[in-house]
Amino acid sequence: MPTRTITLAEPAAQWVDDRVRDDGYPNADAYVAALVERERAEAEKLTALRAAVAQGLASGISKRSLKDIIRDGRIRHANN
Repeated sequence: MPTRTITLAEPAAQWVDDRVRDDGYPNADAYVAALVERERAEAEKLTALRAAVAQGLASGISKRSLKDIIRDGRIRHANN
């Protein structure tokens, strides 16, 4: 596994130390790895959300009424 060395200013270093102590991480490396994984997962969600918004915008204006859209959404939600 590649090794990375990072330097943190005191407030950030203290934050990491506090998280390791308070949140049960075995060490700072594990905490930073968890942060990176969480950031990666959030970036994937944001990419998917942006794609869904772009798809919705590209689909144009619906001819269905708001009542129909809500009804269809409730049906779809009940079936999942």
